Amino acid sequence: MVRGYPDILGEIVKTFRIRTELTIEAVAERAGITDRYLYRIENERKKTSFDVLCRLIRVFLFLRMPSFSQSGPCETPK
Repeated sequence: MVRGYPDILGEIVKTFRIRTELTIEAVAERAGITDRYLYRIENERKKTSFDVLCRLIRVFLFLRMPSFSQSGPCETPK
């Protein structure tokens, strides 16, 4: 991992969420995680799994490109 990764990730997620005018609860529900877990990613430097990161990316991509599929598994890199 890159040093400082959790801080950067939290800032990126929070920035996207605010720019899309969504609440923590709305993004968490769409990503299939708890609002507390998303809060911890954004504000408490919580590290996350690849699967959760993938689901968050899908939430924001779907908002930008409605034709983008939110279904399908996130594959763990090898």
